[in-house]
Amino acid sequence: VIGFSNVDTVGQEGLELLYHEKLAGRSGYRYTKRDAKGREMVALEEKLIPAVNGARLILTINQYIQYVTERALDDAFRKHHAESAIAIVMNPKTGEILAMATRPTFDPNRLNEFDAAHRRNRTITDIFEPASVFKMVTVAVALNEGKVTVHDVFDCEQGEWRVRPRRVIHDVHPYGRLTLPEVLIKSSNIGTVKVGMRLGERALYRYIKAFGFGEK
Repeated sequence: VIGFSNVDTVGQEGLELLYHEKLAGRSGYRYTKRDAKGREMVALEEKLIPAVNGARLILTINQYIQYVTERALDDAFRKHHAESAIAIVMNPKTGEILAMATRPTFDPNRLNEFDAAHRRNRTITDIFEPASVFKMVTVAVALNEGKVTVHDVFDCEQGEWRVRPRRVIHDVHPYGRLTLPEVLIKSSNIGTVKVGMRLGERALYRYIKAFGFGEK
């Protein structure tokens, strides 16, 4: 998140790069004259440009939540022998980022000892596939369009459903008949697809764009 600066203290990554101009401040200087003995003649000072301190940057990152998040991420990263791992903790009411971590990581004080790929903040640079989280979008759209109600029941085909000759959808666990809330609770792929089919591709796409997916 913080990133790092080069030997000239110019930000290269992260917040150091994004806010470099504000953090760097400005050097001051003064034009003056001296007498034959090298003594400064203050009365003949021609120009004074005072130095300006860099701005202070206060983050929404919570130190304790960041610590707990990084510890949990380390455990998961090692346990599953993952190539990479990311975690973000957000206050859903304000959008404030309380913690942001990525693995593998690096020590900004020892840059030369780490691969350049480790310096990437994957939480904001890598494409993230929302997977089952996106089921909420499908269900929300169908409810808003009146295509389903919370009382509707969907046959989840005991965990295996052939939609087309070469397309079979599976659930992690076999389910029979589930109400709409249960489709979400149990994260049923089959149930969600059936909700989406009632809605239709065009309507779903229109809502996805309206929600802002794919936009900054």
